[in-house]
Amino acid sequence: KIKKLKIINTKTKKKENELINIIKTKKINFILSFTYKWILSKKVLASVNYNAFNIHGAKLSEYRGNHTSIIPILDNKKFTYVELHQMNDFVDSGQIIRSSKIKINDIDTGETLSNKIIRKGCILMDQFIKNLNNVNYLAKIKSLKLSNKKINSKFISKDSIIKLKKIDNIKDK
Repeated sequence: KIKKLKIINTKTKKKENELINIIKTKKINFILSFTYKWILSKKVLASVNYNAFNIHGAKLSEYRGNHTSIIPILDNKKFTYVELHQMNDFVDSGQIIRSSKIKINDIDTGETLSNKIIRKGCILMDQFIKNLNNVNYLAKIKSLKLSNKKINSKFISKDSIIKLKKIDNIKDK
């Protein structure tokens, strides 16, 4: 059955109160996020009993935060990952549910790698959604112990990406 969706434009503002209001009024008990740019608060996660899952565009044990697709290239990695994880109280630190390895080619840029991540992320999300009808799979997900530990990996912030764009000394090639 198709339900009418309420779209919230969060491009410039998080709008958590509006989000929580929709969760309560529509009786939503599950959040699926695809590289959402804002950090969801404990209040939002608790409103769905931590049944919140996110597609992240990097290996969580290496890179947390947003705009991570360029960093593996800058770190001379041969591979990166896209991972589906359960969201917890710490940014990109939840239990990994699914993971897919992505080869980084010599000609890849942040944009081409981001496109690969989006394509593979869509596949992971599709597989996850299809498996939600499977009672055993759902029981397995529910049995996962919610990890409330912050993992120790490099956190990529918007400011760290902006700094990469700046040329400090134009004479220093």
